[in-house]
Amino acid sequence: MRLLIDGYNVLFQSDILGRGRGPGFLVRARQSLLREIASRLTDDERREATVVFDARDAPPGGREACEFRGITVLFARDHEDADALIEELIAGCHGPRSLTVVSSDRRIRAAARRRRAASVDSETWLESIRMRKRGAAEPSEPRSEKPDAVGDTGMGEWRAYFELPPSAPDREPDRAPTPPDADPSHLPDPFPPGYADPI
Repeated sequence: MRLLIDGYNVLFQSDILGRGRGPGFLVRARQSLLREIASRLTDDERREATVVFDARDAPPGGREACEFRGITVLFARDHEDADALIEELIAGCHGPRSLTVVSSDRRIRAAARRRRAASVDSETWLESIRMRKRGAAEPSEPRSEKPDAVGDTGMGEWRAYFELPPSAPDREPDRAPTPPDADPSHLPDPFPPGYADPI
């Protein structure tokens, strides 16, 4: 576990809840949060992430733990609240200096500091993974699919773009030999006399 997330704290700091507060809204909001987190993290990060929720509106069946797209999801069924379970997880972490705790709760952040784990407030963390995902989708140096101009190096790019075979460097294109009787001075003039004379 390298990432420990205070689930409802992140949820209530986000724009995911919306205005609806009807039956089942918390379950739907929780699922939306998990989907967003899963979509923003890499495969490796998901395997190292744990999200903790209070037991309120937990899935039926009495399970305390489940998995969502590789992320471990815990419900604090046997604890006073999620904070108590998160503190227990921080205290029991074997490598706290490699742990990042996501919560805006002062109690949780103090527990992280005591073990010298990194902590970040929920809003900042959520915005950072949203920005990182957008940045990862864009190349650092955008370039056109087609070369802008044909020069000494541009010709190779054009050939690659149109899937043409590369040409040999420093070589003139093959030309048919000029027959000896094809001297241009012996060819007939295609223009009649007086064609280009001024009127």
